Amino acid sequence: KKVQADGTADDMVDFLNRRLYQLLADAKAAPVEAIRAVQGVRGDPRLVASTLQFLAPKLADGSLADLLGSYVRCVRIRSKNAEAVEAAGCGASGADALGAIDTSLFENDSEKELYEALSVAYEKYDKDMDLKSWIAMSSPLVDPASNFFDGTLVIADDESLRANRLKLVSALVGLADGVVDVTELTGLF
Repeated sequence: KKVQADGTADDMVDFLNRRLYQLLADAKAAPVEAIRAVQGVRGDPRLVASTLQFLAPKLADGSLADLLGSYVRCVRIRSKNAEAVEAAGCGASGADALGAIDTSLFENDSEKELYEALSVAYEKYDKDMDLKSWIAMSSPLVDPASNFFDGTLVIADDESLRANRLKLVSALVGLADGVVDVTELTGLF
């Protein structure tokens, strides 16, 4: 985009995005949480509209409930334990969090299973991928994430275990960077 010295182009894009949000919300094209989740990372109004056309029916029929529920659960854990997340050094990108995980600290198979699934997903991850590709990449994480949460206490008493597990959670959240803002979806799941 061409930006004028006075910032006119940026102002115009901001105006169009605010107007698009209102139009989509008024038309009930998707839940407002989904509109914000997409618009927060897909600044181009055309990408927002096409992404929501794909996402809205999947939210309505519940076909993404398990997948997005896994991401939302991680977001909630991170937000409720912000100090522990910061102390663990999990504030960086998801790939950085994944790289900082100490596999020797795993106490159960679910930690290893999630770590391996995340490693495979990060080989396919691209922050500019479309939502359909992101869903295909993320779907194999649903069972490992569910098993992890069923079999592992993330906020363990042992500081090194807690930090390591928060890095797993952070790595999962990081897979949505650039694709959808999962922090906006917490009201849906």
